[in-house]
Amino acid sequence: AYIGEGRAPEGKPALIAGYRGTRGCRVTLLVDRSPGGLLEKAIYFEVDRLIAMVWGAGGLRHAIIAEGMANDRFRLIAETVHRASLERLPIEEAGRMALAYSRASSPPCAA
Repeated sequence: AYIGEGRAPEGKPALIAGYRGTRGCRVTLLVDRSPGGLLEKAIYFEVDRLIAMVWGAGGLRHAIIAEGMANDRFRLIAETVHRASLERLPIEEAGRMALAYSRASSPPCAA
C-alpha cells in the first residue's frame, strides 16, 4: 500500500512500508538506524488494539505494528520478518506456506 521515507518516534529519518490486505489487515514496518543497545531478540508489546514487535539487526532498528489483527497471525508475520532481517535472506518456501495457511485460517482483521 505504501513505501517511502518517514520519521521514527525520535524524529530521525526512517523507511516505512505499509501493507493493506484484502481482509482489512494493515501492517506497518518501520526501519531506522538503531539508537544503540537494541538487541536482536524481539520485544513484543500490546497497547489496546495495537500489537508490535521491535528488534535490532545490522545496526538498524525494526518495528512491525498492526491493529486489530489476531495475535497468532501477527506473531507469525513478525517472527518471519524478524528471522529474514537477521539472516538477510529471502523468506523460505516453508515460511511462505505457513503464512498462507495462517491467512486462510485466521479471522479477518478488526482494524
